[in-house]
Amino acid sequence: MVLTVVGTPTIGAWSDIEKVVRDPDFTLTPPTSTSPGAWTFSSDHPEVIEIVGDVAKVKGAGRAIITATQAASSFWQVGEVKMTVRVYGDIPTLGTFAPIEGGVGDDPILITAPTSDSKGTWSYSSSNRKVAIVKDGAVVILGIGVSTLSATQNPAGIYSQSNTVQTTITGKESPVAGNFANLKIIYGSSIPKILPPISTSTTPWSYESSDPSVVKIVGSAVQVVGIGLAKITARQASTATLAGVKRTFTIQVLVPSGPTPKPTTKPTATPSPTPTSQPGAKPVVKVSVLNRVLTISVTGANATATINGSKANIGKNTLKPGLYIVIVSIAKKIVFSKTYRIK
Repeated sequence: MVLTVVGTPTIGAWSDIEKVVRDPDFTLTPPTSTSPGAWTFSSDHPEVIEIVGDVAKVKGAGRAIITATQAASSFWQVGEVKMTVRVYGDIPTLGTFAPIEGGVGDDPILITAPTSDSKGTWSYSSSNRKVAIVKDGAVVILGIGVSTLSATQNPAGIYSQSNTVQTTITGKESPVAGNFANLKIIYGSSIPKILPPISTSTTPWSYESSDPSVVKIVGSAVQVVGIGLAKITARQASTATLAGVKRTFTIQVLVPSGPTPKPTTKPTATPSPTPTSQPGAKPVVKVSVLNRVLTISVTGANATATINGSKANIGKNTLKPGLYIVIVSIAKKIVFSKTYRIK
């Protein structure tokens, strides 16, 4: 009978390593062992340290645990040892961190992070939770006063954790303000005046259009440009004691209808049509769009066309991106009206 005794190998110390992003590759030297078994290596974070054979490649900032595994031999069991490699990255360059101001009870204010070389995620904290707290990347104003908002960017890629950057959160009383009325405007008609709602704040309102191809805002005046719907954002700036106000409303620009005939004082007799040898063909209007070229064709009659109120070609019309109303008339009578969006 042969009795084989298999032992657990005695493995020497394997020291932790510190590296810096952009350091060259390095060869892993296994620790001493009483076993002659072959060694293999693995990394739990390849985005920090990548292992190719027995060569470690520095990939990014962070920490990786390298596991060295020794294969079993005739008289020794499998052995294992670990070490930590910490890689320090570049400190990202951060831009300015804009202060935040809001009213008590207002909707949460989304935090705009400073510009940064890194793509790491951000962590935020408020120094005075009676004034404001941070929830899901937004500031919630709870009281009147000032709090310090601190931001730190976590490691990512070749960048380590950023320095902490700070700004202020100012909580103010929210003014009481009404809402704007939505407006409907017929294209080509006179433009109604925007009537701001009653507000306990005295600062003037400013306006911004979501679609300048439909409605442009110049100062406090509205300019109608095309057919469609634009969302208008109205803002009232803050004062020393009151927070700013934001309201939204819509301006819808509608397609103009055809001309309305004027009644005469006395009805006139309708002339009897003179029959022709063959009935005339009914006019046919076709409009097609290819890329940014809108083609109008009319067969069976002489016609005129307009695009957004301006004279258009019977044929090809090259347009910029936007919303366009095409109207075709025969003998001053509208026979075709449709809206097209050019992308």
